[in-house]
Amino acid sequence: MKTSSDPKLIGIYAGLLSLVEVGLGSLLHGFRIPFAGTFLSLNQSLFLTRITKLNRSNRDSRTLGLQVSNITALLKSLSPAGKKLLPMLAISAQGLLFSMGTLIFGASCVGCLVGSVLSSFWGVFQPLAFLWLVYGTTWNSEQVSQLLDYFSKLLGGALPIESHLIAQAILIFSAIKAMFAMGISWVGWRSNFQEDALFNNSLLKLKLKPIGTAPLTTSSPVGPNEPEKDSGA
Repeated sequence: MKTSSDPKLIGIYAGLLSLVEVGLGSLLHGFRIPFAGTFLSLNQSLFLTRITKLNRSNRDSRTLGLQVSNITALLKSLSPAGKKLLPMLAISAQGLLFSMGTLIFGASCVGCLVGSVLSSFWGVFQPLAFLWLVYGTTWNSEQVSQLLDYFSKLLGGALPIESHLIAQAILIFSAIKAMFAMGISWVGWRSNFQEDALFNNSLLKLKLKPIGTAPLTTSSPVGPNEPEKDSGA
């Protein structure tokens, strides 16, 4: 009979992922490092692949990607700098897309590979989804211009790309990112690193020393002006 995933292990992975998103993510976005969002997206796929593999025999393993991502998104709200709402949405959405792969193909290597590829496409889905929610299916030239400007900033900020080649650049960039996502997920699944044993033997066993283990002194020192009491008969 399958059991539920270890909530402590899920919490640790969500905490580690949130540290990367809050700490390194804020630093990368603050200094406007090119492809910072791409790096964070690939890193999330690696984390979700590992937590899925470690819990693949449990009944809720197919939705672990979404669970960990939602917890990470909530912790992202504690970020001291940079944008919060859009990164939180991106983290949750990428977790949902990753879980679509594991829901269809199971908590397996194939499921994680498909989920990582779907998750990598969020950078392209996001502006299209926002425009669809705001303007529906009828876009005028102004909305199309805004969309092209967004992708121009996304790609042109790091690479000199002419405006009429943006569409081709987006397709090439998406394909390369999907291949990287598959490669990282494959390495994450095939890795023999036993982090569950590391957590169980170290982090999960850290406890405070019980109160009362140290001997307490009951006698108080004699003051300079207080005579020592004679206990003799």
